[in-house]
Amino acid sequence: FTVSTSSLTACAPAGATISATYGGVTRSAGLTVTPTTGTVTIQQADYFASKRQLRVGAKSTGRSATLQVYVTSTGALIGTLQNLGDGRYTGQFTWPVNPQSITVRSSLCGSATKTVTAK
Repeated sequence: FTVSTSSLTACAPAGATISATYGGVTRSAGLTVTPTTGTVTIQQADYFASKRQLRVGAKSTGRSATLQVYVTSTGALIGTLQNLGDGRYTGQFTWPVNPQSITVRSSLCGSATKTVTAK
């Protein structure tokens, strides 16, 4: 069997064509795989200017997902949240300035964006 994919992004639906040849006759079938996405919500996004510290709290339906925090405007990676279990995640990061808005992305393809509160 020959299998070739038509999508390069793990979070996008991927198409594949499966072909088989026997006795000079080739048959092909198409297959589309749509990944399950984990829903992400951000409960806390606070920046403490005096400490240059960003605190983030999030929840995900993907309980084994890896959640990473990014500056929304630039895409700069701030860090990875700690998985507390039961779909809860938290992180505390040293960051030079208030990022204004953060995006949390899941390894299971879900994401959420939230405005950062200055404290």
